[in-house]
Amino acid sequence: MLSIIFDPDGKTAVTASADRSLKVWDAATGKLLRSLTNHTDAIHALALQPAPSGSPWTCASAGDDHTVRVWQPGIGRMVRIIRKHEGSVLALTYSRDGTTLMSAGVEGIVRVIDAASDQILYEFKAHDDWIYTLATSPDGKHLATADWAGSVKMWQVGVHAPRREWEKP
Repeated sequence: MLSIIFDPDGKTAVTASADRSLKVWDAATGKLLRSLTNHTDAIHALALQPAPSGSPWTCASAGDDHTVRVWQPGIGRMVRIIRKHEGSVLALTYSRDGTTLMSAGVEGIVRVIDAASDQILYEFKAHDDWIYTLATSPDGKHLATADWAGSVKMWQVGVHAPRREWEKP
């Protein structure tokens, strides 16, 4: 397994793997509920979308097939595909309010995507190396990026291209 997330209630887990599948599990029993096989290559990243209580939970997956896919795992439905990546996508994170999804990978580019569509709001070159992880701050104002070489950068997030705040080599 390359990534795992829980649903907001902790009753279901989703795993991503090199076998090109997402597996949806009952967290209490360990029983496999369904397998989603729409990706065409290894899946590296999962991110849970923050959503209002009572709405179906949604997550995003990304991988070596250069796509980000949005799902409703509870019912086994793929909602959309974002195909505007030129290389493997290795990292995903949603904004705290769930309105944007950020993706990054081997290109060293962070893409900020409208979570309600497949529209890329903006993108920026964050690293010269592969980006392996992304994280949004609890207040939603910052995005941290980290690459293969061990460089960590902090970005101020906004509607336009972000401003780098600090960098650790």
